[in-house]
Amino acid sequence: MRIPHGRPNPPHSARGSAAPPARGSSGFAACACVLAAAVLAAAAAHAAGREPEPPAGPAHGLGACHRVSAFADPERREISGSVEIEFAHPGPGALQDVYLVLYPNSYLKPSPNLNDINYEWTYPRAFNRGFTEIELLTLRGSTAHEMDAGFRLVDGAEDRRFLRLGLNPPLSAGEKAVLRVRFRTRVPEKFGPFGCYQDVLTAAGGWYPALPAWDLPRGWLLEAPPAFSEVQVSLRFPKGLQAVVNGTLFKGEECAADYASPSVNIVSVTVGPGFHVYETEAAGVKFSHIRLDPDEGFAGKICSTARLAIEFFRKRTKRPLPPRIALVEARIRSTLTDHGGESGF
Repeated sequence: MRIPHGRPNPPHSARGSAAPPARGSSGFAACACVLAAAVLAAAAAHAAGREPEPPAGPAHGLGACHRVSAFADPERREISGSVEIEFAHPGPGALQDVYLVLYPNSYLKPSPNLNDINYEWTYPRAFNRGFTEIELLTLRGSTAHEMDAGFRLVDGAEDRRFLRLGLNPPLSAGEKAVLRVRFRTRVPEKFGPFGCYQDVLTAAGGWYPALPAWDLPRGWLLEAPPAFSEVQVSLRFPKGLQAVVNGTLFKGEECAADYASPSVNIVSVTVGPGFHVYETEAAGVKFSHIRLDPDEGFAGKICSTARLAIEFFRKRTKRPLPPRIALVEARIRSTLTDHGGESGF
């Protein structure tokens, strides 16, 4: 569905069978801030991954390529599958260890920042864990236990986000390796960008094991943002559902989403019963607003604000903007008295 450049219609007063709380100026101002931040982040990511020309290969320090094959099931709140990670050690010296980031393990324990005021804005009922389990791990065709005493969680990492694999023998300079991991990710029942509520699963990155950033001379950068690398994703999902992968909508009887990029640092996945796409364009950038529920009036405001943000950053910053930006909705709680799981950002 394409949004015209004219004045947007007022938002609908009802969504489904229950009327949502009114979206006042403060709520729309928050959405405008999200849009501005999204445009700026997209510009930064585009510059980091593709400036001045699209890279011939992955930007990761180890030349990593992640090939993911997975099945996403909102009913079970799980994404399970396998990832094959190909990388090479540029040297000098030997590479003694390989690390994997298990981001969902951040949700093994309640966040210390949650309290009796904001707790119910995150969890619809009670705390429940999110995690990633490693079911099989092989390197260069041998099991990890045959190569070493085994893989283990990094010492002192209470949130269990990092897995260390000792290499025996170490990887020599210029040598390539292939790491194969079979995993199961449990998505917690919660609102926001990494959670599952009702019939919608949202995982805005980090749902499969991946190599952390690495460079010379520092080596592994465990606390750095995800590194850009080549990524190939083959995602399957239950019949009757649709999926959005990095802003691209996939639907149809095949229930499959195939996504590939020569340089990306996050693969965001949303799976649900249906999505509504509203599009606009400004300054050569195509903008898509992908909603869980139809609302032409509010989507028109979002698209109008997006055009203003894109035109502003085009004039005020030297950072190149990507040719396409997508803003995808996730389930949030709009009021504490409403347990219906309103859609939001």
